[in-house]
Parts: sequence; structure tokens; C-alpha cells
Amino acid sequence: MRNFTLLFIITFFAATGSADAQQFVNGSFEPSGAITKCAYDTLAEFNAKMGGMWVKGADTGMIVVDNSCGMGAPAHGSYYVGTSYKSMTGSNYIMLRLTTPMQPDITYKFSFKYKGPASGTALTSLLGYSNDSTSTANFVHGIPAPSGSTWQVVNDSIKPNAISKYIWIAGSSTGGDGQVYYDNFVMQTSGGGTSVEQTFADATIAVYPNPVTDVAHIRLGEGVQYPVSITICDVTGKTIAQRNNITDKDIAIERARLNTGINILKITDKNNHTRFTRLIAR
Repeated sequence: MRNFTLLFIITFFAATGSADAQQFVNGSFEPSGAITKCAYDTLAEFNAKMGGMWVKGADTGMIVVDNSCGMGAPAHGSYYVGTSYKSMTGSNYIMLRLTTPMQPDITYKFSFKYKGPASGTALTSLLGYSNDSTSTANFVHGIPAPSGSTWQVVNDSIKPNAISKYIWIAGSSTGGDGQVYYDNFVMQTSGGGTSVEQTFADATIAVYPNPVTDVAHIRLGEGVQYPVSITICDVTGKTIAQRNNITDKDIAIERARLNTGINILKITDKNNHTRFTRLIAR
């Protein structure tokens, strides 16, 4: 097998057309380091450990959840997050960073999953965009509260009037355990409005061990049209490593070539269909 640097895959999607298609840096909320689970983390800890995902707000913490917390399974990946019990004016804003900024006057379609508390009542979530991780300017609209404590899919869109690196969302609830939970934010269109090809996104991908500290392995299954090219970038978009004309279904991956923390992986097949995902190196 050929060596190439790559690591822990959190989520995999595909976009046709431009290789610069937007995608969320960490839309499945996978920590880039050890973090307190099942209880409130300080905003400083959350922002330092969530690998490209930030929170702005007046509240004291965010909750990071996995299967061990007794709050239900993630919608995707191994983790999800919840905003704590507050009035809407005091709730935290999750700042969802994009791999490349959105451009003005283009409609960007995306989806995510959310659910309400096991008891209590979820409130309407707020949605907007910004070019600054500390700003919640450019409110777009409210999103109806989730009806119950099971995951529900939201399909939405934003048409920014200025260059914007972030889509932000805020949610809250009254009473009960007090969280609105979010997971699996996925951009459904590229910067040119190109639609996602789900058949390519659904191809089987296996990565192990997970996360990587030495050498990992990737296996590309059915649905991938060879040869493929692989590019790894840091969260600013700078290319770290690249290889073209890969025909192997199994690829050995070396940790040494990766940046510690979040890396962005892009795989493009012979038909110019491109997938983006986040990779974690420790």
C-alpha cells in the first residue's frame, strides 16, 4: 500500500464542480483533544478543543455529549453539543466556520439535525451569518423549535449580502434539562450553487485507528471512481499535502505529515466529484 498522510474521518460528503466548495469545518462537533463530556464546559475550553467550532455568548458553558452520557446517541459521528438552559437573549451562539467563505448574493443550502430536551420546552432557534467569530450580526430568520427529544432534520438556506466565514445558530429551552442539541451540519451546495451528489457521499469509507497517533489506514469502497486525488489542508485552507492518480482502495496514512488537531481532507474522483471531511491528528 502507498503511504500518504490522512487521519480520523468524522463525516464524508461530495460536491460536483468547484474544488473550492464550502463545507463546515467541524459540523459533527468532534473534539480535537480531551474535553469534559456530559457536563458543562467553559466557553474557553469548548473553543480551544472543538477544532474550528466556536461559541459566543453570555452563558457559562456548553455541553458536549456522546453515547456515555445517557442523553441519546449522536445523529452523526461520535459527539454532539447542547446549549444550556437560558432565555433566548442569554443563550450561546454556535459559530459554524466554513472551509471557504460564502460569497455575496449566492444562495447556500445546508442541513443539520436538532432535538429538544427530554423534558421542558424548546424555543425557536435563531439563524444568521457573519464574517467575524465574535459577531452575531446579520440575523436571517427563526427556526421552529424541535418537537420532542428525537433527532429532526432541518433543510435551510442563506443568501449573504457580504463575504461571510460563519453561519451561526442559537437555541434555548424552558425548564426540563434545558438543552437544545445540535449535530451534523452539512453544506448541500458549493460556492457556485452546485448540488451535492449523494451517491458519491454514501460510498463506504473505513478509517482506522481512530483518531490517529502513528499510522492510520483508509479503505475506499464501492462508489468511488478511480483514480482519485487527495489533498489535505489546515483550517485556513493552506495545503499541507497532496497526491494525485491514486488507484489503491487501501491507503496507509502517516501521522507525521499532519498538523496537530483539525485537518481538512478533500478527495476528488476521476469525474471531478469532490468530498470534504475533517480529520483529527493527536
